[in-house]
Amino acid sequence: MYAVAARLGEDLEERIARLWDRTELIAPHQIPRATRVPHVSFQLVETPHPHALEVLLREPFCEVPATIRTSALGVFARPRQVLFLSVVREPALDRYFQAINVRLMAQGYHLHPFYSPAMWTPHITLALGPFSPATLCALLRAGTRYEDLQGCWEIGPLCLLGPIDRPGLPATPAP
Repeated sequence: MYAVAARLGEDLEERIARLWDRTELIAPHQIPRATRVPHVSFQLVETPHPHALEVLLREPFCEVPATIRTSALGVFARPRQVLFLSVVREPALDRYFQAINVRLMAQGYHLHPFYSPAMWTPHITLALGPFSPATLCALLRAGTRYEDLQGCWEIGPLCLLGPIDRPGLPATPAP
C-alpha cells in the first residue's frame, strides 16, 4: 500500500518531529525513523501505476487549501491502535480530498474503505500501537505537554509515501 498524502508546512513538521523524538522515549516507535514523514493522507492505493501517479502529483490542484486546522489528539482503536492529531474537516479540505479521489478514480484506482468520503478522518499520525493503557496515557500527556499542536498550519505539496506496510522506503515527494 502507498499513501497519497500532503506534506505539512515546515513549522508543524518540526513540531511533529520533536514530538516523535519525545514519544519514542515512552514507547519504541513502530514508525521507522527513516520513513517518518509528517503528513495528512488523502488515500491509500495498492501498488501504484507510476505514470498515473506522476501525473496526479505533477498537475496542480486549484482546490488546494491554504491552511489546515488541527484540533485534539485522538486514538483509532481498530484495526490497529493509532495515536493521532486530528485535522478539522473543513469545506476547502473536503474539496481537495474529493479532487484527489476523482483523479485517482479516473486512473482506475479504487477508494480504500477508510478513505471513502463517508469514513475519511483527516489526521496526522503520532504513534502506532499496540499500547498498554499506561503507555497510552503517557503518550497523551506528552502530546499535550511538549508541543502546541493546535492551530492553523500551512499545507505542503502532495507526495507518495510507501510502501507503508514495508519499512525502509522514504517518501517520494511530488515532482
